[in-house]
Amino acid sequence: NLADEDEMQETLEFAKKIAGKTLRAIMRGRIEVSPTEYHGKTACKYCPYISICCFDTTAGCRYRRPRAVTADKFFGRENKGKN
Repeated sequence: NLADEDEMQETLEFAKKIAGKTLRAIMRGRIEVSPTEYHGKTACKYCPYISICCFDTTAGCRYRRPRAVTADKFFGRENKGKN
C-alpha cells in the first residue's frame, strides 16, 4: 500500500520535528552513541566514527533493535478504517 499525499505530508512533518529535536539536543552537547541492529546487521559497519565512539557490547552497551511495522500501522490506517 502506497502512501497518499496527506500521509506523505504527515511523514515529512514528523521527520522535520524529529530532526529539529535531534539538532537542538546536539547543540546542547547531548551526543549519544546509540546504533541500531537489524537482521544481524549493525549501523556501526558504515559509521565513520567507529574508531572513537567507544561503543562496546562487552562493556554493557546494547544495540537498538527497531521493530518492523506494516504501512497500515505506520500511517495509522488501522485506526482510520482506511485500506
